[in-house]
Amino acid sequence: MHLHRVRASDVTAGAVLRQARHAAGLTQREVAIRADVQQSVVSAYESGGREPSLATLPSLVEACGVSIDVNLGEALPEDDPP
Repeated sequence: MHLHRVRASDVTAGAVLRQARHAAGLTQREVAIRADVQQSVVSAYESGGREPSLATLPSLVEACGVSIDVNLGEALPEDDPP
């Protein structure tokens, strides 16, 4: 799965979640079921209405099949273009 690189100053938890969800081809409902949260919570995070806690974000992103370290830019493959 390919995630686009963005500047750290442009990154929000909701943007990371939305990008991971789209890359995985999942709906908000599917992510919510996998992460054991309400769909309205996923929607609020993606729209910027709420911010997920540091305890919640990994389960949401991993529900999309992406590890949180990749989303934080710590393990991006070197052959990915900037």
